[in-house]
Amino acid sequence: MLRAWAAHLERFYATYTNTFLSSNKLHEIDLLDPRLIASFDDNEAIRRRRLANDYADAWHKLDDAVTTFSGSFYDDMRKEQISPERTSAEAQALINFVQKPETASKMASLRKLCKAEEDVGRGYNYAVSAVFDYGRMVSRMPNPGPGFRKQMDDQLGKLKETELIASEIRHETLACLGN
Repeated sequence: MLRAWAAHLERFYATYTNTFLSSNKLHEIDLLDPRLIASFDDNEAIRRRRLANDYADAWHKLDDAVTTFSGSFYDDMRKEQISPERTSAEAQALINFVQKPETASKMASLRKLCKAEEDVGRGYNYAVSAVFDYGRMVSRMPNPGPGFRKQMDDQLGKLKETELIASEIRHETLACLGN
């Protein structure tokens, strides 16, 4: 039983840790400043969007790990060849715990945060693309039309809104988890 719990919690912790590693990578450099783009080849555009997508994917995987926590533990117990009776009893105890109102509320809050952060990653993807396209345009013509700048500014504005929503949800989640 301990090996099943250890494997389960280790995998969950790795998923949790990956969200923060992805966040650090996304924020290592300012992807939203077109003046910091050294190369305007397609590989650079893909690399920048990949950072945003990795962030969104990490939060999506954390949401999946929270959602399937009970079921995946059941699978871990079966892998450790724990008797069906003990597996059933342990799984039912975990399900009962997860369904308690306080626990369910905390898990729902965490899932809401995961979705908001995933949206931030998707927003970064669009904003990074718009910044890259604008930077590429400026590198080719010093004074591009205002429409190009507006496209970038619109995407940056949408990202800021998404980040603000995520920040509010983050505060709500921390308050909920702190209870």
